[in-house]
Amino acid sequence: MFAPIIKKLRTIQQNGLTTSVIQLGRKAPAAELERVQNAIRQELEWMSGFEPYNNNEDIDRAVADGELVPVTEDDNLRPVMRYRNPELIRDYPPYLRQKPYQLLQIIGQRWRDLMRERGLSEDIKLAVSMLTCTKEYQQKLIQGGKLAVDKGPHSCGFAFDIDGCGYYLGDTPINPRPDKQSAYTQAFASAGSRVVPFGSYEQYDRQVHLLLDQVLDSLASEGLIHFILEYPDSNNSSYHICTNPETP
Repeated sequence: MFAPIIKKLRTIQQNGLTTSVIQLGRKAPAAELERVQNAIRQELEWMSGFEPYNNNEDIDRAVADGELVPVTEDDNLRPVMRYRNPELIRDYPPYLRQKPYQLLQIIGQRWRDLMRERGLSEDIKLAVSMLTCTKEYQQKLIQGGKLAVDKGPHSCGFAFDIDGCGYYLGDTPINPRPDKQSAYTQAFASAGSRVVPFGSYEQYDRQVHLLLDQVLDSLASEGLIHFILEYPDSNNSSYHICTNPETP
């Protein structure tokens, strides 16, 4: 009797949270949107043989079938808080297809090897900022003026993003967005979640992402991925990485 009502209330809560978070993000300038749309044409060709996950029910089926696998924290990578909170799993499903999941692990390990060669801290982890999303969520991004396209690789389970100007130092996020701290805290608090206080950006070491550049350039030259740095030279820069589904 109460199940439909509870489900409806949950949907309203989801829409409220995701919409609020989308509004907090940067709106894409026309030039940047055009640049990214042109840059990902190869990715859209790769996705032509795949159907997007339209909604959470599609994702549930893909998880049950083993098509999508969970992305969790390891020694090299840490999904941002929204993907680590089981209460938000319907809002931010923490999954990838098998092949991109494996490539994410490869990226993390190759990056860590370079970090160790330079004697950089083992406490630093790359921040995974976006994983698979539904077509419904992708449409919200488009409507919100974000860097998103219809039937993009995120909604097909083949793409993930890594923060391009921030990372984790232990449990602490190190990023240049302290002005967003309060707003994000309020948005997630409304959903019963929390935002870990950001650390001082004076601790940021640019080598972390210069080494990631090397890893991504190498994998792209091998034909395994396509990637683009979104919003370069800004406090919103992000590596968008798409797996080539045509490779073994």
